[in-house]
Amino acid sequence: TGKFLKSAPVISMGATVDDKSAGQIATVGLLGTGLVWLWTPFDEIIPLTVLGYTRLAILIIVSAGWVVVVAGLTKQTPDAHTRSEQRLQQAVAQPGAAAAGVTVNWYTKVSTNLEALHTHGTIAVGLLAVLAVYLCFPQAAVTIASNQLTEGWEHLLANNSEKDLFVNGISLCFLATFWGMSLVFACLDFLHGPSLAPFKVQESKQITPMHWVRCLPLVLVNHAVLYASLLVVWEVYSRTAVEPFSKEIPGIGTVLVQLMSFIPVADAFFYFPHKAFHANAWLFAHIHSWHHSISAPFAMSAIYSHPIEFLIGNVPVVAMGPLLVGAHMTTMYLWAVAAVIETCFSHSGWQLPGLPGNQSHDYHHSTFVAADGPQNLGTFGCLDHFFGTDRGYLRSWQSGLSTGYKTPDYPIDKILAQNAPPKSELKC
Repeated sequence: TGKFLKSAPVISMGATVDDKSAGQIATVGLLGTGLVWLWTPFDEIIPLTVLGYTRLAILIIVSAGWVVVVAGLTKQTPDAHTRSEQRLQQAVAQPGAAAAGVTVNWYTKVSTNLEALHTHGTIAVGLLAVLAVYLCFPQAAVTIASNQLTEGWEHLLANNSEKDLFVNGISLCFLATFWGMSLVFACLDFLHGPSLAPFKVQESKQITPMHWVRCLPLVLVNHAVLYASLLVVWEVYSRTAVEPFSKEIPGIGTVLVQLMSFIPVADAFFYFPHKAFHANAWLFAHIHSWHHSISAPFAMSAIYSHPIEFLIGNVPVVAMGPLLVGAHMTTMYLWAVAAVIETCFSHSGWQLPGLPGNQSHDYHHSTFVAADGPQNLGTFGCLDHFFGTDRGYLRSWQSGLSTGYKTPDYPIDKILAQNAPPKSELKC
């Protein structure tokens, strides 16, 4: 194993992209750009003037430069390579490594594929950005996109009532996002191979189609609860919001500030009802236990809960921020989509490279220590930290895995953390 490790292309902070690979990537990118030009009449893309050919030359130079920059940024430092080798050696030597599917061959294969995806994806995004600027010149691409969004919003206003835009619009945002996220993670749950298996948070718990069959009826009931709730929330929103259906869409600065302001409101409206459901034995036994009957959550189980809990503990989490601020309807659409993505992801049971850490809520479902009480009751952790409902979690080995990973090191760190002494016993 030691000899193999010395020659294996272990990647932790990024792999080296050799000159041949960079040249191949550049060729593919430039050919793709050329195909776009061929698809549209040449004189519509590049005016047959000196200025047109100058712009084309600049585009090619910038694109090639982007390839070189990405290739340079993805080079791994010797220190990072050494640290990665050492941790990998330690992990594969642990008794549970083979059962979790973590081997040197697995790590090498996944690292290579992930780095290729990262490099090609970064270059593709850069080339598309350069092409977008080129095609939109002399206007800014952001201006053109903003104009398109405004035209689309005006079309919706002209053909739908405000109530329909609120109730049906939010419902469609919820349905598209919820089922999209659920189906994506269902594919991972049902079809993942040995390369992805180690990224399961609870790798010993397999999610099957029968889990979906069990959850589906209650999930559909909560769809109906949501729609009925929106009819009630509409009556408040229509009376309190200031020009929520104006033709002018709010600027990106306004949208970002409002979205950030919704976060503490959402945390509060989730934390305190959730804490009450755990603190009161009757509420937990008759209501909240429905949701906790799933100890290894998956995306669709995010709204597998008693309808009363869904009504009290979920709907206000999304609704109260926009109601208090009087947000524009388009901002509310964005917030609804973001909220559904967050709850589906936090229940997904996966910690994949490139995505945020996903230990906190999974720990809430899978682990209960009587001395600590229920842990991680909030959505973003602020109130948990303030009220001390994360102290047990912070002592657990899972808490060290809460950060996101850009590399496939999560299973490595998990194995090492599981076999390390408890944090309370560690000596400084």
